[in-house]
Amino acid sequence: MNLKFNGIELEITREKVINYLFAKYNSLLSQLTKQVLGSSWRDDQANWRLEQVTKFSPVCIEKGFCIQCGCEWADKKHYEQEPCDKKCYPRWLTRHEWEVLQTLKDETQRLEFINLITINDNE
Repeated sequence: MNLKFNGIELEITREKVINYLFAKYNSLLSQLTKQVLGSSWRDDQANWRLEQVTKFSPVCIEKGFCIQCGCEWADKKHYEQEPCDKKCYPRWLTRHEWEVLQTLKDETQRLEFINLITINDNE
């Protein structure tokens, strides 16, 4: 099924619907965790993802939606499971992966770590 949204022709697939639902679930889980613990690694990761989009594809932030897929940031796109279509950020990291990434202060090390994760995903 195809749909035109934000001027972009979109193909609606089962995988895309699941990814959308994951983003909503992840956002809700993050809110609940914050209420109980005062902070959430999920929020930290989502905010980092937004920073990456601002850095690599600022037009997406300016328009309020991804120029590749048409998803709006208000729909919690930055909480999605899949990587950014424009390669701004990797797939959603597990808590352990996120904690490891946070220990790496050098940008080169961070990119190498993300590439390593991505390579392992494809095997």
